[in-house]
Amino acid sequence: MKKDEDRGWRAIVGSSSIMSLALLGDALLYAVLPAYASDFGLTLPLVGVMLSANRFVRVFAYGAIARLAAGLGLRKLCIWAAVTATVSTAAYSFAEGPALMLGARILWGLTYASLVLATWS
Repeated sequence: MKKDEDRGWRAIVGSSSIMSLALLGDALLYAVLPAYASDFGLTLPLVGVMLSANRFVRVFAYGAIARLAAGLGLRKLCIWAAVTATVSTAAYSFAEGPALMLGARILWGLTYASLVLATWS
């Protein structure tokens, strides 16, 4: 019984740590993007669109990601989400203009939905 409890706690701590690290890039974006919008090639209205894009994606993607989690398994989904969180955060640094930034935000929305499902399950 003790071994099962240890595995359960390791899974909880591991997935929560991944979630925390992945959220750093997103949280930083909320602080940096409005202040440096012109450096990203964005207007202030576009900043609002970019910051809310991931929420719109999640509304429509949760069902599909839940089915993906059922097929892949939560561990693989969490690994996939950790990798894509890194990719989307890195894409923010290369984004010049709205197209790449929007793509990164959509990818982040899918990633965040995956992380939420992986950590709450």
